Amino acid sequence: MDHPEYLSPLQKFLRYLFLHVLSAAAVSAKQAKWVVTGTAAILGVIVANLAAVHEVVSLWALKLGLVSLTLSMLMGFSLC
Repeated sequence: MDHPEYLSPLQKFLRYLFLHVLSAAAVSAKQAKWVVTGTAAILGVIVANLAAVHEVVSLWALKLGLVSLTLSMLMGFSLC
């Protein structure tokens, strides 16, 4: 990577670090979008097939699981 000659070694290091962090942030944003999309798809399949799922899992456990999944997803993205 070409750096301006007037930068000190520390400034060159910081410039290199910041540029690479920014390039990784774009990948993280795409991954976050796919995680949200996948979670929404899972929730949609469970809600659409509620009768079949209710035969295996009690209604209370199903509600608790869906709320926990939603809250964990929201808390995970709020910490980023």
